[in-house]
Amino acid sequence: MHYFINSEYSLGASGITLEIDEQNSMTEYELIDAICDSVNPILLCTAIGVGIEVLVKKNYKKAGVVFSLLIGSLLLVYGAMFVDTKLKIWESFGGDYSTHTAFAIAASIAISAGKHWAKWLIGVFCLYVVAMLYQQYHSVLDIVTTALVIGVPLILIRNYCGSFLAGGIKDMDSEVNYQ
Repeated sequence: MHYFINSEYSLGASGITLEIDEQNSMTEYELIDAICDSVNPILLCTAIGVGIEVLVKKNYKKAGVVFSLLIGSLLLVYGAMFVDTKLKIWESFGGDYSTHTAFAIAASIAISAGKHWAKWLIGVFCLYVVAMLYQQYHSVLDIVTTALVIGVPLILIRNYCGSFLAGGIKDMDSEVNYQ
């Protein structure tokens, strides 16, 4: 199956006509690959945007948490990748550290500190996992083990940050105004 990037639509007397430039076609694999390549940059930009939005609303404590979670979680993602490269932990049990998975979890955790978008983030992550499996980037073992190693500590840290922000209550959407 091929998908086409350079298609032109024109409206004539006989209706809408679609002209396809077959020299610039994409295979199904290439199309899904392009989508997968855009997921993590979009999540990163969203996390930064959420942090900026919270900052503009003068909720400095919450903005600090969003940006701290983003930076700290990315340090964890790439720190774990570095350790795995040196110690070959995943290789020892026939796996591969999934930077795709780790990055998506890290950015999603940062976004969740600023917005209640858990259902959307989980949905995007699940679709991303299906696409990674379909494209054979990683195995289920790679994705699950990476998600456990990166996700569990980040979720615990995020929950602690929620308690910190709300003074013991985990509702991080309460607005703080320093005037």
